[in-house]
Amino acid sequence: MSTIIAVKMRPAGAMANGFIRFDQMGGSILRDKRGGLSDATTDENAVIFRKSQQAAFNAIREHVENYIEQKHAGESSQSTPLAPNIADQIKQLAELRDSGILNEDEFAAKKADLLSRM
Repeated sequence: MSTIIAVKMRPAGAMANGFIRFDQMGGSILRDKRGGLSDATTDENAVIFRKSQQAAFNAIREHVENYIEQKHAGESSQSTPLAPNIADQIKQLAELRDSGILNEDEFAAKKADLLSRM
């Protein structure tokens, strides 16, 4: 389900079946000129359903759309890495001091700066 990028649905009517189609990232999207049922019969990403099944397919569509929305929200929040917490930053500074990259004064100044942010 992680490759699904969109869900399209045509509701079933009194005389015609409906279908739900799942568009996938990198996949081909088959459509006839009307995007209709004839195309859905040959599309491996489409499922045809009857009027009596409409409620169940509405629930599936809603579930998949919510999943896609949450996935996109998670991707945007992960695009900016979280800064390490202050204690971790001080530990990293101590390692730099211990390895000789920072002197004691530089370490103390940066440590004071970090502690002032708490």
